[in-house]
Amino acid sequence: METIISLLIISGLICFITNISGFIDYFEDLIKNKILYKLFTCSLCQIWWVGLGYLVLSDNLTLVFIGVVALLSFLNQEITAILVLIQDLISRIIYNLTNLIKKIKV
Repeated sequence: METIISLLIISGLICFITNISGFIDYFEDLIKNKILYKLFTCSLCQIWWVGLGYLVLSDNLTLVFIGVVALLSFLNQEITAILVLIQDLISRIIYNLTNLIKKIKV
């Protein structure tokens, strides 16, 4: 279970860095090689390779965990959508709290 949670966290971090933060866009001009460019801009590829690397390093390289990594790679767009939803919910909560504070002060 700990390995699956770690893989979920890794997938969330990769999706955030690759798809939401725009961090990769800063290096777009520096990467001229198309294979390297695809590797750094594709969250599916990153989740797959980083997940497999994690499984190898943690001695959990089994068929079941490889399937979990494959599933998380496949669901990268859904993970990104969930992260955007969380971001929107937090923004809405902050907006409502600031409005509530303004009403209390007045």
